[in-house]
Amino acid sequence: MTFRHGEPARQESARCALAAVLALGLVLVATAAWARPLSDQEKAALAATVQSFDAAMREGNYPRVTQTLPPKVISAIARRAGASPDQVVAAMITQMQKTLQGGDVTIESFGMNLAAALYKELPSGTPYVLLPTETVIAVGGQGRVRERSHTLALLEEGKWFLLRVSDDGQIEILREVYPEFTSVELPRGSSEILK
Repeated sequence: MTFRHGEPARQESARCALAAVLALGLVLVATAAWARPLSDQEKAALAATVQSFDAAMREGNYPRVTQTLPPKVISAIARRAGASPDQVVAAMITQMQKTLQGGDVTIESFGMNLAAALYKELPSGTPYVLLPTETVIAVGGQGRVRERSHTLALLEEGKWFLLRVSDDGQIEILREVYPEFTSVELPRGSSEILK
């Protein structure tokens, strides 16, 4: 039996590639088969969390806004800043008040689209949800900007937490705190200047 130069290596590569494709197919089928849909109670809790956050944003209730952030994320930010979690939350509230109540920046509209949510699952089977989010802000005499992004809803110990994942800094802290998200591709945000 004679082989042309390089043929055995090509055949071996083809066999390995075929095996990898089949293995990936089995993993995808297994994942789909074992994917856990949200319970009615979890769906209701998510809807309530989104409504509460939307209301808090409209009312300027920034302490309530910060309560929807995952505690693990706040702790990680605190470690980086050399501060306590309470100090980080207080600084966030102060910053939001200065930015949004000072008159330079005004939120004209804000909303998370629960009807268009993407329901996903981590390799561990933990569910998460990506909520399309749109914010329109007016920047003191300079115009208006529409930001489209996604808000990540995480379920921890039966409670939903929300985290914007529209820029690299937010994604970096998410992956630091929740390493399972390292292999998850998250949608990028976009900005548009309005007339």
